[in-house]
Amino acid sequence: MLGTYTGIFAVAQAIGSSFGPAALGGLVDLTDWGLLMAFIAGFAVIGLLLTFGVRREISESQAAEKAYLDAARVE
Repeated sequence: MLGTYTGIFAVAQAIGSSFGPAALGGLVDLTDWGLLMAFIAGFAVIGLLLTFGVRREISESQAAEKAYLDAARVE
């Protein structure tokens, strides 16, 4: 599972690194350099909201494995 999450993170980081500066540059071109910090703050808030929206789901097999390991530790 760790490799899957690492791959998803790497793809998301690559997309953000590619489109983030282009989107910010486009907004600055449309408006003015005076709003640059406001746009950066807005992107940061959007990023935080998206991060807080991520949740981890545990499959039945993972739950069973965890229960098995917890039971083995008790014995």
